[in-house]
Amino acid sequence: MEHTQRPCHVVDSATLAPLLAEAGAARGETRWQAEGHRVRLVVRPLLPHERTCADLD
Repeated sequence: MEHTQRPCHVVDSATLAPLLAEAGAARGETRWQAEGHRVRLVVRPLLPHERTCADLD
């Protein structure tokens, strides 16, 4: 199975509130775009042993 590129961004508490507001207003038909590409948005908390995106690999 080929893996697609998965950009990762860790956000701090100041960035979290507006992000959650946008994500919370999304519906099933909401389409997310990043640099001209259709993307899927996944928001989840970091687990205790995770600090950076590299920890997710």
